[in-house]
Amino acid sequence: MNRSSLIRFGIAALILVATTGIYIYWQNQIGTAQDSVALLRTEINGKEFALRRVQSNRKSLVSLTSTDSAIQEYFVSDTNIVSFFGAFESISRKVKSKITIVSVAPQEGSAAHPMLRVSVKVSGSFNSVMRAIGSIENLPYYVIIKSVTLDRYGKNKSSKKVWAASLILSVGSVTKNVTTKS
Repeated sequence: MNRSSLIRFGIAALILVATTGIYIYWQNQIGTAQDSVALLRTEINGKEFALRRVQSNRKSLVSLTSTDSAIQEYFVSDTNIVSFFGAFESISRKVKSKITIVSVAPQEGSAAHPMLRVSVKVSGSFNSVMRAIGSIENLPYYVIIKSVTLDRYGKNKSSKKVWAASLILSVGSVTKNVTTKS
């Protein structure tokens, strides 16, 4: 072989070794970048899953909040106690009887589920007293009639017998310290 062919062969071999080295270096860099991308993709998928779970929990919370507020309307609280007693006035006018709230007190032994003990007296004709009791039983509140005492006494101005009913009610409450007595 002559000298010029050896020089060309040496240059070609050198270019081949340099090109192979550069190729191996870039393949290594690309592999490292792909590993980083795979790691970031895994983190992104985890965060997207967590975000979907948070959004799902938020929707559930909104649903529970609306359900909770609907349920809370069945319990007497500081904000709706006036409308609760107003319901008795409305029943009194509707059935033409006299309804008197005798007392309201927290019921003993109900710390987990606060209840109010409400004593009510209803008077009027037998029909109006019974309709009033039925209406009280169907109030849109958590009301349990614990006892009913029905009495008949005297006559009113139109010479009809007057009936009176005394009721003891347990009313669901979200108010823990109501100590009102009438």
